Amino acid sequence: MLSRPTDLSTDDIRAALRAGWGIAAGTIEYRAVGFGSHHWVADGWFVTADRAVERLEPALRTAVALREAGLEFVVAPMLAGSGRATQAAGTGYLLSVYPLLSGEAGEFGPHKEADKPEMYEMLTRLHAAPAPPGIEPLDLDLPQAAELRAARETVGDGPYGRQAHALLKDRSNLIDELQAGYDELRAALPPREQWVVTHGEPHPGNVMRTAGGLRLVDWDTVRLAPAGRDRWLVDDSPAYAFFRLRWRLADIASFAAALSVPHRDTEDTSAIFGYLRECLADEPP
Repeated sequence: MLSRPTDLSTDDIRAALRAGWGIAAGTIEYRAVGFGSHHWVADGWFVTADRAVERLEPALRTAVALREAGLEFVVAPMLAGSGRATQAAGTGYLLSVYPLLSGEAGEFGPHKEADKPEMYEMLTRLHAAPAPPGIEPLDLDLPQAAELRAARETVGDGPYGRQAHALLKDRSNLIDELQAGYDELRAALPPREQWVVTHGEPHPGNVMRTAGGLRLVDWDTVRLAPAGRDRWLVDDSPAYAFFRLRWRLADIASFAAALSVPHRDTEDTSAIFGYLRECLADEPP
């Protein structure tokens, strides 16, 4: 996220690092990278804070299992002394700790043509990997569908609430068409027996170029799913239209939900309103 969390202090981070991993961090610097999680660098470790959700721990433990199974491109968290991949921090947050990689971080957008062969190889190996115990299947229901319905009926209390609500009302027919298309494409997905281990968001923003090759970060979305869940991001084949549409609708729902509740004027909320406009354009980027 671009903005620091107002309800998680540096002292909270320091205490959680000590309690979970025995790390007595001196310097802790906030890094405004990514979107969805908060990040810091603490004495040679990369620290991530997420809102505490039930699925985070099993997802990160799946990443650990994949790394231990020989998938060297999986950037998995360090296990805490408790054996867990996360440690409670502050009120309502979970911390995870990673090695600080040396390399070039990517940016969200299309993959470079030069990177695609390595991305194909990486995803092929991931999709061929045996499913670790405890990995969850993907829920095919549209993410945050209830929140999107509420956002279409509610004006959020904040600087972007009225604008966002007006935009959703203006693009109501488009949203209905996208949701109808989603249901139609969902019916044509491969059966559960053909699902594989998927990362969920292997876009360039979650890829780092290191001396040892590409590395894939942010494994909180790992699930059993059709391979198209990953492949649409490196292949524009119509065969992956369902997951392309799912991404767009999930973004619309997430951004709309964020602006339909009380919010402040920050770099993040400003960006979210811009993203919502892009998602609801006739030809989104």
